[in-house]
Amino acid sequence: MLQEAVATAQDVSRWKHLRGVPVPDQDCSVELLIDQDVPYSLIPLEVRVGGGGAPFAVRTRLGWTVTGPVGYQMAPNATECLTIRSNEVLETHLERQVRLLSELEGDHSRGDGSVALSLEDKKMLEMWTLYGTRVGNHYQFPVPFRKEYPDLPNNKAMAEQQLKSLKGRLTKNTRLYQRYAEEMKQLLCKDYAELVPASQLTANPGKTWFLPHLPVLNPKKPDKILIVFDCASVYANTSLNSQVLQGPDLNNKLLGILIRFPQGRTAIMADIEVMFHQIRVTPEHRGALRFLWWDSEDLTHAPRLYRMKVHLFEGCRVTWDLESDQFAVKTQVQRKPATKRGLLSVVSSVYDPLGFIAPFVIKAKLLFQDECRRRRGWDEPLLEHNNVAWNAWFEKLPRLATLGVPRFYKPRDHGRTVSVQLHSFCDASQVAYGLASYLRLTDTEGNIHCSFIFGKAKLAHLKQQTTLRLELSAAVLAVNADQMIRQELELKVEESFFWTDNMLILQYIANISRRFHTFVANRVAVIQELSETNHWRPVNTSLNPVIDATRGLSVEEMTDGGRWIQGPDFLRKGEEHWPERLKLTMDLSGEVEVKRNISVLTTSSATTTPTQEVQALWARCSSWLRLLKGVALQRRFAKWLREGRDQRRDMQRGLHVAELERAKLSFYAQCKRNGIRTT
Repeated sequence: MLQEAVATAQDVSRWKHLRGVPVPDQDCSVELLIDQDVPYSLIPLEVRVGGGGAPFAVRTRLGWTVTGPVGYQMAPNATECLTIRSNEVLETHLERQVRLLSELEGDHSRGDGSVALSLEDKKMLEMWTLYGTRVGNHYQFPVPFRKEYPDLPNNKAMAEQQLKSLKGRLTKNTRLYQRYAEEMKQLLCKDYAELVPASQLTANPGKTWFLPHLPVLNPKKPDKILIVFDCASVYANTSLNSQVLQGPDLNNKLLGILIRFPQGRTAIMADIEVMFHQIRVTPEHRGALRFLWWDSEDLTHAPRLYRMKVHLFEGCRVTWDLESDQFAVKTQVQRKPATKRGLLSVVSSVYDPLGFIAPFVIKAKLLFQDECRRRRGWDEPLLEHNNVAWNAWFEKLPRLATLGVPRFYKPRDHGRTVSVQLHSFCDASQVAYGLASYLRLTDTEGNIHCSFIFGKAKLAHLKQQTTLRLELSAAVLAVNADQMIRQELELKVEESFFWTDNMLILQYIANISRRFHTFVANRVAVIQELSETNHWRPVNTSLNPVIDATRGLSVEEMTDGGRWIQGPDFLRKGEEHWPERLKLTMDLSGEVEVKRNISVLTTSSATTTPTQEVQALWARCSSWLRLLKGVALQRRFAKWLREGRDQRRDMQRGLHVAELERAKLSFYAQCKRNGIRTT
């Protein structure tokens, strides 16, 4: 591995600023590593630096050294290498995992479920509208580069090193090579790839990119191999993905597909063969999709230049239990170390879009949250009590395989549906909040059937919030889920009802006059916009199924057909058996989330001239002493307004002689300003 990391003359010749650096090609092994304890030998005597991300060369007393990405890439089967790993990079990777966890438990909908297009999305759609064409049975589009004239570095050296590593892997595994070669043959035979024409073998500067490729194996399909072209590989601080507009997600949302999936009695699933290879690339942009491969079975021959003729996409699949026609839980999670990192890895790998097992998964998420709150290191062993709980949770995970949820919303003996309702429940605790939505169907005979349709449990933020605010956030989840379900379902939902066990939340939602602080005001506005206030109902805590999602359930409680999947019993009864609607009091005075009313006192007076003011003051006073006392009290009051002194103490004490003297001088001055003579 160290020998492969040594720069060669060919590597150095690819960089203009390194040309002339004497780097001999020697077929020798690395036998000596020079440490940092001989600084005299490592003093830089000459340095050659290129642009950002380019390798640099340093001449010392020992000769020249080249550092940077000259083309070397560590083989995927390497087990150990002397490297320096930045903590910053490590934390960035973990941040991505945390973000993934957050995305997996995201709201999945906002309002009506629509997503506004970004400027880049609009730019890409406009580009494909202008330049997209139909060629034969395929659509053909250009690569949507961010810039009209992209400036891609020549990364052929990286592709060559990757192919060298792949060659070593294929040479050791004949079966893997046979399947890999067969897949490559199929790409060429089906016209998804082609040899680069002889007239275009010379790289087009700035528009040529070499794609590394590698095999991906599926343990469930040992005879099947998928060749993945790595568009995210980085060379000289850039990648093909970073140079290309990603575009809007125009696919049908998987969550919507799963919600519609149980509507009909008969379910049909089909697969479009190589669906992601059906969109062609315009010939002038195929140079950005080059790759290296051999045209014979002899891997000792020089590889040839190929290029993809189709756009490269990614996809996923969803299955269900065909025999029982039920949604089932498949548990094949690999055991990870009992650390915060291992816990995050396992929890992030649980994909439960409809929320069937949300009350069980939330228990593991709460352990992760507790470790984060205590600021535990990523690779520190879990705290003893968390470790016990984590092992118990993981050991019982396979037992979820016994949980089955009927796919079809209606049972076979249910008659013609005459009423369709959606009922969404919400709840929160100090550590989590969530919702559960149920479809309530009534047939012509009055038979009522209730089906679980969607649920979610979310962790509360580490920065502690009041339970009231979390309850309000749960209510927002409920109305957003209702909008999303209504949009995705093809059934006509006549009414939506919302249930909470917090009476104050009902008061907030029904309020039309009080003003709230920003956090509450924004969420109340969303709830009032997306739901009818008279469809919000109170429910006793003991009947609210979402309490299971905010506190957590064991495997036994999940699999015994409890209320999380079945819904509360009263939904299967007539409306007269529902929890009683209570009369709400609208008195919210004293509530901390309600803004206080601020009263402003103002005074006004009729417009008079200064002379009239003095005459009026003289007319109201029967003596000179009374006039001075009146002026003195006015001056004292004005001083109190300016300085904010205690009115009761300053305004009730008697007048001093000095105050009367200042009042006299003030009165004389006012008279003089108004042209009134005094004696």
